[in-house]
Amino acid sequence: MPETPTIQAAAMLYSAETSNEGALPAFVAKLGQDGHTIGGILQETAFDESGAKIGIDAVALDNDERFPIVRPTKEDREAGACGLDRSVLTESSIALRRAVKKPVDLLVVEKFGEREQTGEGLADDLLAAMAEGIPVLVAVPADAEEIWADFTGGLSTLLAPDIAELTRWWETVQT
Repeated sequence: MPETPTIQAAAMLYSAETSNEGALPAFVAKLGQDGHTIGGILQETAFDESGAKIGIDAVALDNDERFPIVRPTKEDREAGACGLDRSVLTESSIALRRAVKKPVDLLVVEKFGEREQTGEGLADDLLAAMAEGIPVLVAVPADAEEIWADFTGGLSTLLAPDIAELTRWWETVQT
């Protein structure tokens, strides 16, 4: 009977006061420079030709493919809606499936958003990676900590958006 993989998941908790800006991309870059294979997606602000912010792209870590997941319309902005394109979010899951198939040393997802919190979006792909024993690091809003705990069955480490703390967690995963 095959051995059940160990779940190695971590949530990098962030809030408006402890923004995740910078920590996750810097950590991913450091691991890549150290020769680790990283898969998944990070988010980047998207700008138009004049430099005006137009939304958010999910960027695949294996090939830099960009998925325009947020492009709010004027109506979205007036209504206070974010403009998330669910079909493009679903399309971005291909980056996670490639990472599981490879497999990679670490799967990173920025972020555990509203869709994932309700079991949609990238939720199934995150669970598939965990089931394969691939270490998973996900940016999780602090107000979704309990939902994340339920999602992972409590089998997750909680981390601050701090490169030193992320590195300490990674070192425990490597042993």
